[in-house]
Amino acid sequence: MPQFNDMPPRSQFLLLLVLGIVVFFAGEYAWLGPNRAANTATAQQLAQIQAQNNSLKPYARRTELLRAENLTLERQLQTLLSIVPSQQATDTFLRTVQAAALRSSVHIRSVVAKPLVKKQFYTAAPYQVALDGGYQNLQAFYRRLAQLRRIVDVNALALKRLGKTTNAALPYQPGESVTANCILTTFYSQGAPASRPVAPTPQGRAR
Repeated sequence: MPQFNDMPPRSQFLLLLVLGIVVFFAGEYAWLGPNRAANTATAQQLAQIQAQNNSLKPYARRTELLRAENLTLERQLQTLLSIVPSQQATDTFLRTVQAAALRSSVHIRSVVAKPLVKKQFYTAAPYQVALDGGYQNLQAFYRRLAQLRRIVDVNALALKRLGKTTNAALPYQPGESVTANCILTTFYSQGAPASRPVAPTPQGRAR
């Protein structure tokens, strides 16, 4: 086998080039081998994470839908609480009734709280109410009660025409022709202690 020095310059150059290429790729393989293995493992982990993310995408959409549904339910709950509040709120209820009476030109003579009636899911709070005014004014008053956000039932309605037998001690206004007695019942969702009966209004009008 000829020695390296005996080889022609062209052959020496080619041999050195081949040896350089071999050494280069051998070194690159030795250096990049562990990195390639790490890259392969990382790529596999990335693929697993992407697969998990893809599997969770439907749940992310569901979460948004559930949030929107919860917001809608909260709004519905607020509406229901205004219709059937969680507390008796006697003062607020009576102020609402009084406002409806004033707008209808009806005079409330007295309001007396009756015993509470507890049901399975709600409690009924009845009030005995005496009032007077014109017949059409009373009709307008009851229509306003029907339009209130809070539920109000009218029961045991008794109308009486004003006449000579009417209590003369009460100052009636011109145009008042009818007295009415009824039970106004409202409702709330939680049990609350019964409020004190509202004392009858003195002979003057409750405005």
